[in-house]
This record gives sequence, C-alpha cells and structure tokens, in this order.
Amino acid sequence: MGGLTYNYRVNPRHGWRRSATLSVLSLAVLASACLNDRDSLEYGFGDRDVMLVATGWFPQNPPEFYQMRIDRLLKASNSRPLSPSEYDDISVAYDRIGKDDDALKWIQKKGELMDHHRFKGYDIQPLEGSPPEPWNARNRPHHIVDSISPTDYHRYSLHANWGTFLIHRWIRAGMPLARVDEASEAENQLNDAIEINPEAHAGREIVQIAIIDWLIKERQGSRHIRPELVTGSQTIKGLSGLVELGAAWNSYEVFALMTQHIHDGGGQAMAYFRAKEILVNGGKPVTDVDLLPPEPRYIERYQDTYNHLRETAKQAISDRFKFMRSQFSKGKHPDTDVDFWRGYSAPERPVVYLPWPARLLAYAIEIVINLLGCVWIPILLFVVMKIAKGKKGKPTSISS
Repeated sequence: MGGLTYNYRVNPRHGWRRSATLSVLSLAVLASACLNDRDSLEYGFGDRDVMLVATGWFPQNPPEFYQMRIDRLLKASNSRPLSPSEYDDISVAYDRIGKDDDALKWIQKKGELMDHHRFKGYDIQPLEGSPPEPWNARNRPHHIVDSISPTDYHRYSLHANWGTFLIHRWIRAGMPLARVDEASEAENQLNDAIEINPEAHAGREIVQIAIIDWLIKERQGSRHIRPELVTGSQTIKGLSGLVELGAAWNSYEVFALMTQHIHDGGGQAMAYFRAKEILVNGGKPVTDVDLLPPEPRYIERYQDTYNHLRETAKQAISDRFKFMRSQFSKGKHPDTDVDFWRGYSAPERPVVYLPWPARLLAYAIEIVINLLGCVWIPILLFVVMKIAKGKKGKPTSISS
C-alpha cells in the first residue's frame, strides 16, 4: 500500500470548516480512534504530554477486563434495561476483543432507545440497580461532559461508536470493494458525531475521518499527489489520542508523523525514538511517510530520558496487569467493586520537564546564547573586513 498526503476539509454543513493535511497511517491506527465508554471519560485521553505518550505512560487494560464487563452486562440485560452508558460500555468492550457484529448490535440497541425518546428530554439517569453515570461518579471524569449536556453526550457517543465499529468491521474483512458503502456510512456517522461535539477527544475524529476518506478512494482506484504537510497542534493532539487508546502504540506511521509536526525538540526526539524502537522490534512501515530526526543536541539530551521512561512504563504496566488479574481471579472488577484498587500503589506520572521557572530560565539562557552568537558573528565579520580594507588602502613605503 502506497503512502500519500492530501487536504481534507470537514463537511461544511457543520457550520465550520477546518483544513488538515494528513499522511496515510497504518490500518492499526483506526482500531484506536473514537471509542467512547466510561474508560475514555475517566482517563482523559488526549491531554497527556507527547513525551509521556511516546514512552507508554498511559492507562492500559488486559483483555479479561473487557470480557468480564461483557459478561456482567449481558447478565444484567436479562433482568432490566441497560442505561445509555452501559450500551456504550458493552459495545466498546466487544469491539476491543474483535467482535464487530456484536459491537454493532449493541450500539444499534442504544440508537433504538434514544430514537424512541426522540433524542429530546430523555432523562439520562441510572436505572435502579445499574452503576451510576460516569459524570455522577465519585471521581470527576474528563472535561468532555462539562462542555455538553448528558443527552448531547449520548447522541455524540452513539454516532462516534457506531461509525468506528463500522470501519473496524470493513477493515478486518479486508476492505472489500463490494462493501465500501459500510466505510461511507462510517464516515457519515463520524461527521454527525463531530457536528454534535466538535472538540471531543482532542480532534481524533478529524484524523480518523481523513483516513477513512482516503481508504474509500484508494479502494475505488483513486490516486493523489502528495502536497506539503501542515503542522498544527490539533493534528498532534489527534495523533497522541490515537496512541493513548492503545492500538496505535505500534504504528510507525503515527510517530513518524509526530516528528514532522512537533516543534518542541524534546517531544520530537521522543516520537523519533519510539518510531525507531518499533522498527528495531520488527515493525514494518506500510507507507513511505518520512521520519524526521531532531537536531543532534536533542537526540543526545533526551536518549537517556527516553530509555528510563520506557523501562519504568513497562514495569508500571506489568504491575498494573498483575494486580488486575489477581483481582479478576476473586471475581472483582473496577466497574462494580469500589475497593478494587485497594492495595494497589499506582505510580506517579513522571515529570518529564523541569518546573516552569527552571524551564523559563533555561529557555532564556538558550535564547541569549543564540542571540549572542547571531550578534557576534556579523560584528567579527565587520571587524575583519575593516582590517582587510585598511591594509589594502595603506600606502606602501619605498625604501631609498
């Protein structure tokens, strides 16, 4: 599969237009985008520093986590209706373990429920015997629920999940041309999600829609000329958000794109190191996207930091999985047991930068040094030229 970049413009019917230039990413990236459940609310995907994302410092769960969630909700559905968030939870859990048809079946049930109430005035409250909605939980969730009403959130998550499940099924089936209408419907669903909540998940939906748009045209035989890449913070947040959900963690293309868009030398170095690590571990690029190395000084400055953060992240994930599986063996799950994490010592998020006063001082010193270098070079050239000119114009003495 060849790589390309192209300009993508969001559907103008949304009342806003935004241009983004993206490169084709590996298909694995799509498996991580736009999934909405109580975990995505709680973890706050998209707000972590690139240096943490590139070293694996983001929450991850083992497969048993999702299977136990499915088993519990299936049992509950036999005795009572599920709440809107529970429909998100069970459908996303099915998607996580690769059961696309089941994921679509359950998100469509949520759609039928919401449609029955005409998407208006629906009392989004937990039913008796069901877990509380995420925004009513003891721990305040991600800011996504502060910007829109609970009803609009469920309208948004319905379309975002539905579209993501559709594109996953099409890709896993080998992207058959005879079923390209599934990909087109996925794109429509994600556009509807963006219309409801344009700022959700740090712009990850815009990244995903651009990929889907290319995949459809690629399967239909279209070819495009590669224009210049456009750097923007939304693209970086979108790519980081893809990684944080896990599946894009092994995507060479994602981290290569980060090196092209990140202006910060430390962040660019971390993304560069991760892309190189993927290749060393046997990863194969599926596009011709370029890996842009940072300046040598940043490679030298951050190599040890990267190695340290990677090792500590691996240990943190291993410890987390070990603890979770010990709790699973006792029949406990974070969804239902408030004491699930009792006895677990969560590692503190690393501080990858100096405190801001120290960073400000370091930046100021670096700027002064650079400015002095820029100032003294022309002064020296001027002095040298004056001396040379003086020697050239000086009369030569004639000896008698």
